[in-house]
Amino acid sequence: MFVFVVVTCLKHIIIFNMIPVSVVIITKNEAEVIAECIAAAKLITDDIIIIDNYSTDQTYDIAVAEGCRVYQKNWDGYGANKNKGIDLAKYDWILSVDADEIADTELVLSLHSLKLSDPTMVYDIKFKSYFGKKLIRYGSWGRDHHIRLFNRTGTVVAIKRARNPAAA
Repeated sequence: MFVFVVVTCLKHIIIFNMIPVSVVIITKNEAEVIAECIAAAKLITDDIIIIDNYSTDQTYDIAVAEGCRVYQKNWDGYGANKNKGIDLAKYDWILSVDADEIADTELVLSLHSLKLSDPTMVYDIKFKSYFGKKLIRYGSWGRDHHIRLFNRTGTVVAIKRARNPAAA
């Protein structure tokens, strides 16, 4: 396990042990935001997988320089590209994010407090959406949430059972 030190301000230092979660990120020309996304992911794990759709900007180079495992793949859709990253993950627990989604301190701390003992559990994450630098607090974007943390072994079995009890 790696230890990562986070300086939250000049007076506070938090030390994290990496958790057994792989972060999967799909990209296409995300050079403006990918470094910040990766920096936040590094507060969570030592396994960051980037599935890049042959970006024409510096996305690929930034991700490689940041130490991510980067794979280029033609765009086959969100599901297919995310699944490619899930297949390549080191850990069974997967945090699936988009390149413009940045884990904040609250999410990082919450993830570090999870036990991750039940592989059939999925976690619904509340999103904070911004217009420029202004937080959107109302409407559907103000209440946005998605299932983004799951175990690739237990979750798949549970989904198969739900769709077709004989298939599991």
